[in-house]
Amino acid sequence: MSQIPVSYIAGTGLSVPEKVMTNHDLEKIDAKQNVERHDITGTGKVIISPTKNTDILFSGSYNYQKFNSYIYSYSLFNSENNPQLTYKSYRVLGRYTQRFGNDQEDKEAEKTSMLQNAYYTVQADYSKERRLVE
Repeated sequence: MSQIPVSYIAGTGLSVPEKVMTNHDLEKIDAKQNVERHDITGTGKVIISPTKNTDILFSGSYNYQKFNSYIYSYSLFNSENNPQLTYKSYRVLGRYTQRFGNDQEDKEAEKTSMLQNAYYTVQADYSKERRLVE
């Protein structure tokens, strides 16, 4: 079917001459040609508590996708030219948290204190994405 001359008429779309294309030229195929897809996704998280009042967290994620984009106007005569897209992204995170005043002997002081369950957190993260269209 790719040997059949097709012309484009502005405002109306593709035009295939009736004498060139007949029912004999048609064949039964999958609804969407050349739209293969591969995905890989992963995440992870580790929490380390070196002391009772301290937590260190490391986490990250990775995503990979490779697929041929479906383009409706290509579907009849041009599906082999669907563009291939590759998408990669990753994210990493580190977090340090320290809590204050959680000792057993401080329980009596906590009842009278206006400041309870105090803590601080320091966090850093990094992410990167890459998209490629071929």
